[in-house]
Amino acid sequence: MNGIEAVEFAKRLEKDHLLHSAWIEISRPNIIYNWQEIGRLVGPNITVIPMLKANAYGHGAIEAGQVLQKNGAQYMGVSSLREAVDLRAHSITTPLLVTDYVLPDELSYALDPRINATLTISHPDMLTPIQQIAKGLGIRARVHIFVNTGMNREGVFPQEAVDLVHQIHQSSDIDLEGIMTHLAEPTNTTKKNPVGEQLRVFNQTLDAIEALCIPLPPYIHAAEGASVMRFPETYSGRFTAIRPGNILYGIIPGGEDFLQFLQFTPRQVLHALKARLANVKK
Repeated sequence: MNGIEAVEFAKRLEKDHLLHSAWIEISRPNIIYNWQEIGRLVGPNITVIPMLKANAYGHGAIEAGQVLQKNGAQYMGVSSLREAVDLRAHSITTPLLVTDYVLPDELSYALDPRINATLTISHPDMLTPIQQIAKGLGIRARVHIFVNTGMNREGVFPQEAVDLVHQIHQSSDIDLEGIMTHLAEPTNTTKKNPVGEQLRVFNQTLDAIEALCIPLPPYIHAAEGASVMRFPETYSGRFTAIRPGNILYGIIPGGEDFLQFLQFTPRQVLHALKARLANVKK
């Protein structure tokens, strides 16, 4: 058996679930329906960046990515570099945004043209090594800046973001492709929901960048699934992209009190959970 035959044989075993005692089946029509409904809701001027993190929320990132690529996805998002590598290994050629911190010794892999990932700067110390590696590879690295507007889990502070934008604007090795934030409690239905304050801080940061006579990058984004459903201001005005995750797979965010905000009813993508029964003791 030659190498090609071995690969094809292994793929057949995997396809037939012979290497697994349990597996899930997903509904391709339902993920396509959810994808199209999200696009319809936000309109043609908004780039939808489907999130494939955590193995597409347990639905299979490779399979979901292939369906979305075939149906017109112009960008996809993952959490880790490992996830980006897995997608590239399975013929996903769509641009990939890695949203989590990438360690300095892994940056060369991320920026390698064979992976060609877009990086998220969530700490000021990331800028210099990205710039150095991009220069060494003879490329212009693409980055998004993650602004901490109040979630306080990751991201750079607003003034740090402005300073980073200024430095990137002067760099010949990095292209600023996007500025983003993450909303802390979009499913919080109380009057104390902090989303409005976060958006105010984010817009002030964008104001400060424009005050330097630096144009905003192509992708300005804050909204995930719940925000898309509830806050239309997150996909209008300056905002040019969204990052839906849960609703793409038919997972309704929040509890029953969030149902009132649904702009469409996401269809469940998980079709079946199956297992192979080996033996039953009497």
